[in-house]
Amino acid sequence: MEHFETLPLTEFDIATCGTYFQMIKAYLPYTSGEQQKMFALFIRLAELMQTLEFYKNMPCPSPLARAHHDTEHIVNDIKRFCPKKDCEIFNMMSNFSNMNEIFSIYNAMNSEPQAPDKSSDMLKNFLSPKQQQMYEQYSRMLNNNPGSKGGI
Repeated sequence: MEHFETLPLTEFDIATCGTYFQMIKAYLPYTSGEQQKMFALFIRLAELMQTLEFYKNMPCPSPLARAHHDTEHIVNDIKRFCPKKDCEIFNMMSNFSNMNEIFSIYNAMNSEPQAPDKSSDMLKNFLSPKQQQMYEQYSRMLNNNPGSKGGI
């Protein structure tokens, strides 16, 4: 049988079903096919019944409610329950989000009336010193400033 990563139980699972079903689920592979079917159906039915009972008697606000609703916090929370290979998707989404934020800032700076070099100064704050130096060189080359080294 394939070995899977151990992932933590979600707060939802703990709140609605507790942890004792995990012991029964861990025992399932050691039972016959017919017993597995019976136990599996029993577990799912019991989980459904306990979930219905949880929400029937749930206080308001929900004990599962979270105060933090910013995307970064939500994604980081969800990543705790993902296999490592699936976390790469969230990391990629986070990188795209950061890039989008940088572009939004850049566009906002360019749409406001301002001093000529203010937007480029703001952009340079996102760059490493080496990248800043390269940016300066390319800017001089593209603007064809007399102080630039070399030329186009």
